[in-house]
This record gives sequence, C-alpha cells and structure tokens, in this order.
Amino acid sequence: MIVFLILVYNSCNFENMQNTQILINSVKEIVAAGDEQKLEECVKALKQIDSIELTAIKIMHVTSRILAEIEELKKTSEEVKQSIEQSRTKMEESKKRLQEVRIIRRNKQEYSQLVNVIEENPSRVETNRRIHELQDELVQLQERQKQLEQKLSERRAQLQSFNAVLMVFQKFITGRFQNNFNCEHAFYDSTCSLF
Repeated sequence: MIVFLILVYNSCNFENMQNTQILINSVKEIVAAGDEQKLEECVKALKQIDSIELTAIKIMHVTSRILAEIEELKKTSEEVKQSIEQSRTKMEESKKRLQEVRIIRRNKQEYSQLVNVIEENPSRVETNRRIHELQDELVQLQERQKQLEQKLSERRAQLQSFNAVLMVFQKFITGRFQNNFNCEHAFYDSTCSLF
C-alpha cells in the first residue's frame, strides 16, 4: 500500500524522486519507532493520502475522459473539415457544370436561331435559280422597255405630224371660212344696198 501511495503522490504532485524517497523513509521510521502519536499522525496522513488518491483517481478519470472527448472532438473536427472541403469541391463542380449547362443552353438557342434563319431563306441552289430567273425577267423587261420606248417615239412623231397636219387644216379651214364669211358679207352688203 505504501508503494501505491508513493505512486499516487508522484502522479498528484509530480515531484522528483528525492521527495518520494524522503516520504518512504519517514513512514519507515514512524512504523519502526512505534510511537503512538506519530503513528496517529501517520494514519491521518494515510487518510489524507487516501483522500488525495481518490481525488487523483477522479482527476485522472475525468482527465482521461476529457482527453478522450478532446480526441473525439478532434476527429469530429477533422470530419467536419473534410465534409466542408467535400462540400466546397462539390459546389465548385456544380458551378462548373452549371456554367457548362448555360453555355450548352446558349449554344442551343443560337443554333435554333440559325436554323430558323436558314429555314426562312431558300437554299443556295434555289437562290441561284431565282437569281437566274430574275436576270432573265430583267432582260425581257429591258427588251420590252426598248420596244415601248421605240413605239412611244413613233407615236410622238406621228402625233407631231398629226398636229402639223391639223394646224395646216385649221389654217385652211380658218382661211376658207374667212373667205366665205367675207364673201357672204359682201354679198349681204350688196343686196342690202339694193333695197
């Protein structure tokens, strides 16, 4: 029991080996001397040592539990850190996937718009065919315009000739009418003077 007390004493007070040796020697001297008063003091000291031992055991037990909890908390902390890191990694991956999905969606929209533009416009072959048709039609319309301009020019010339003939005819008619009128006036005047 004394050895156990010494071990407890060492664990509680954390003294060096000399203090332990002094305690052992003191207890041996008291037991060897057989002095009653010192023996009672020794018993009191042993009770105090028992009390200290019990307190030390409790402290050691609490300390071991605290250390165990600290280790458990360290493990939990590491697990939480790993979980946070995994969550960050997943978030980064999700952001990248979201960005890729946005790019894909935008590309699909652009593709759809291009398809609509392509579908609205005819194919190259159809466009070339239509261009040739329009060129042929343009040539025909230019020919028709030339014909109509030539006809219009002929009609103008005919109209000018007709106007010239009409003016001559009008002068002729006006001159003849004037002559007839003058004759009729002269005749009327001569007949009037007869009466």
